[in-house]
Amino acid sequence: MLLRLLLHLLLPQITDLIEELKKVRNSKILDGLRKVSGPITVKLNNLSASESNKIRLLFENSLNMWHQLTKVRLPPCCTVVTWTVK
Repeated sequence: MLLRLLLHLLLPQITDLIEELKKVRNSKILDGLRKVSGPITVKLNNLSASESNKIRLLFENSLNMWHQLTKVRLPPCCTVVTWTVK
């Protein structure tokens, strides 16, 4: 009975702490991913399965959006010119 009462009283605090930890971890992960530029291998240590799935979905959705955008034909006045320097 006492354990049930303690659990009832502490459950909101425990839930809040878990949510705060998730926010901090997600923030750190996103900060690490923001530093990515160019074709490189990303190495993120100590990720849980759910965290790696979030990242995988982020990359998958981004790649899908990229593919959709590259299929769009721009009119000649809006064509993007890229230069390669060797």
